[in-house]
Amino acid sequence: MDYEGLIGLYFGESSLAAWLAHLGIRDTPRLERGEDTAYLSNKGLGIELTFEDSESLDEPDREYPDGALVLVNIRFYGTGIGDFSPFDGELPRGLEFGVNQSELVERFGRPDWVSASGKKLSWEKPDCWFQVNLDKDNRVEIVSLQRPM
Repeated sequence: MDYEGLIGLYFGESSLAAWLAHLGIRDTPRLERGEDTAYLSNKGLGIELTFEDSESLDEPDREYPDGALVLVNIRFYGTGIGDFSPFDGELPRGLEFGVNQSELVERFGRPDWVSASGKKLSWEKPDCWFQVNLDKDNRVEIVSLQRPM
């Protein structure tokens, strides 16, 4: 699945709409008053999507219709976090839940960013950044794809 190709599409574009239908997500992202970010999810599938108002994007990759909500982040949950079930599908870049930190560095090189806690690692690629959150045993528990900032 080309998840990275979905980042930057706006709600209503046919390929994004088809993927949302495949996920069983029938809702429409709605901005709360004063907010520029909206979320959709299928907690039973362990996936959450973040949309941002196109007007608030720092450097848009392309022209968007007025009021477009652009997909800027996809999160895959590997363990039951909150109300989310574990994602049971193909992950981006061949990642797997449970992989340890040293395996990640061996596969992708040193991360471009590491959180102060050392539990979040991010690699910045031209088209799409990806990040992993590590559990208490330093194994991948969340995988995120994000629009480059």
